[in-house]
Amino acid sequence: MKRFISILFVGIFVNVSLFGGQSLLTKECDMEAIPQLFIEGHSWVNFPKFDDRDYWNAVPEEVKQLIIADGQKAAATPPEVLTGYDYLLFKQGDSYDKVSQKILSKKNRLETLILAELLEGEGHFIDEISNSVWDLCALGNWTGPEAQYLQTGKLGLPAYDKIVVDELAGEIAGILSWAYYFFENEFNEIDPNLTNWIVSSVRNRFLKPNLDKYDLFWMCYRTNSVTYQTPWISYNWLLANLLIEKDNQKRQQSIYKALECLDQFYKQMPSDGACSSGAEIWQYSVGKYFQSLELLELVSVGEIDIYNDEVLKKMGEFICYTHISDNYYFNYSECSPGLILPASLIFRYGKKVGSNIMMEYGSYLARKGLETQKPLNGDLFNKLNYITGFDELTDSEGSEPLPANSYFPESQIITARSEAGTNEGFFFGFKGGHNDELANQNDAGNFVLYANGKPFIVDPGKVGKTVKSINYNERYNIWANQSAWHNLPTINGYMESKGANHRVVGIEQSASDRDVKVSMNLLYAYDLKAGINKWERTFDFDRKRGLTITDDFELEEIKGETFVSFITVSEPQIKKPGELTFTIDNEKYSFDYKASDFEVFVEEVETSSDVYLKNWGSNLYRIVLKPKSHQRSGRWNYSFTKG
Repeated sequence: MKRFISILFVGIFVNVSLFGGQSLLTKECDMEAIPQLFIEGHSWVNFPKFDDRDYWNAVPEEVKQLIIADGQKAAATPPEVLTGYDYLLFKQGDSYDKVSQKILSKKNRLETLILAELLEGEGHFIDEISNSVWDLCALGNWTGPEAQYLQTGKLGLPAYDKIVVDELAGEIAGILSWAYYFFENEFNEIDPNLTNWIVSSVRNRFLKPNLDKYDLFWMCYRTNSVTYQTPWISYNWLLANLLIEKDNQKRQQSIYKALECLDQFYKQMPSDGACSSGAEIWQYSVGKYFQSLELLELVSVGEIDIYNDEVLKKMGEFICYTHISDNYYFNYSECSPGLILPASLIFRYGKKVGSNIMMEYGSYLARKGLETQKPLNGDLFNKLNYITGFDELTDSEGSEPLPANSYFPESQIITARSEAGTNEGFFFGFKGGHNDELANQNDAGNFVLYANGKPFIVDPGKVGKTVKSINYNERYNIWANQSAWHNLPTINGYMESKGANHRVVGIEQSASDRDVKVSMNLLYAYDLKAGINKWERTFDFDRKRGLTITDDFELEEIKGETFVSFITVSEPQIKKPGELTFTIDNEKYSFDYKASDFEVFVEEVETSSDVYLKNWGSNLYRIVLKPKSHQRSGRWNYSFTKG
């Protein structure tokens, strides 16, 4: 009975606390204040139009030539063809989402051509820009299959009589709005219908449904479930509205409604500022929220300014504290570990909220991008800010954020490394939480371990989207979304269960110069039928030696198989009973366990055929420790060390 009461309390806490924050933006600006605060027209835009050649010709040559070269490649490659078969193939169930990939590639092509023409200024790219604009306007649908399924419950060809809005539609509306702003005069010289098509398409497919509807899944008016798409789409809604809409009443209503949606996103942010969906989603959720604040500051001439908010600062710095090394970030939920983030976004965010660690990291990423000849990342707004802020962005050498520890208590995220300021040694990351967080994989209590900045014990991360992966009832049948394929125990034949009531409890942590200790109870992460009285797991991260894990457990009865799993990118070798060895960047590492207690099995899963998992290489490996005897209670120890 005690366990039932505890679960009920947890559920109540989750639902009550979801929208406990402030309405920052609508508090600053109500509907009636918008006409007085916001500039009409385009004078607020801090990038000059195409014909201001003095401005664009002053861009540093080292950046200009890279962008023009990319534009030449894009101009030589026609837009990808999106067919009805792409939608129908996805509906069959096993094919990845090629629809979204192709729509996004069309948007990226136009973006690349716009930048190349702005910087070269000789008209070489105008025809292909016009071609891309027409290609997007003539496209029958701007949304991917996932959004169609979420909003209509159906898959296959898009409905001809129902407009769906998702982040892809927002991205298309945003890039078309920028094309309109920069090249309106040039389009009118080619054919005035180009600008008419842009305005009509953006209004009818994006601005109008956003203004008219209240039941779109990302708006949060009819549900307590805020998604990462909320700020992403709201940003493009503000952008397209400010660049396209000339009807003052509609402009006013759209701006206020977008502010309400952005406030809903902010309200669900935990006080520690952590992104519940991980670093990969950070740039589209927190990053787009910040970009929305930038637009609002520009169009209100600084009247809307909430940058001194402490939670907003924590939201930004989260990306620095979950950075591991190079392009690796601590991944959990449906996130990939390897990311390339926009340098300008991180720098600008840090500058506005007064975060030196973010500004230094932004400068570091900018210089690294120049070295790899890939300086621009993110959407067009970030790329334009990179170009126009290049001198300030690269004025400092910058530094990679390598803090010794971080702790996000409300979100139950802990990171630690062997020594601050260096990639040498180990990085340890732990994520508690519950199994109803956005894009979770039923993996509360999972951890990762990196060695000298390279992946060692990992979370597989996200897989390519299929029909199964977007269906809530089926997605946990995918192996990568199961706790048995994370660094967790399977108990009495049960993996962790989905839902907010299934979570880690009793977390305690401490950190010193010598080690970091984390303990918790995994009891509630599993179904009651698993028959668990206690499963206390303790991590002892010794900064010099490595990681020791202790499982102290008690079961009501033995009624199924119990084993412990660890996922690694390096193929384990059995050196002797009780010890496995790994080679990572020519360095040797060991996994030690008590041979008298366990049999060890190594399983291999092929990853090269998945669009995301292939980034790990051709395979991942699962170490499975199976106890030699059935035990209702016991204490097990295992450790990962160097050498």
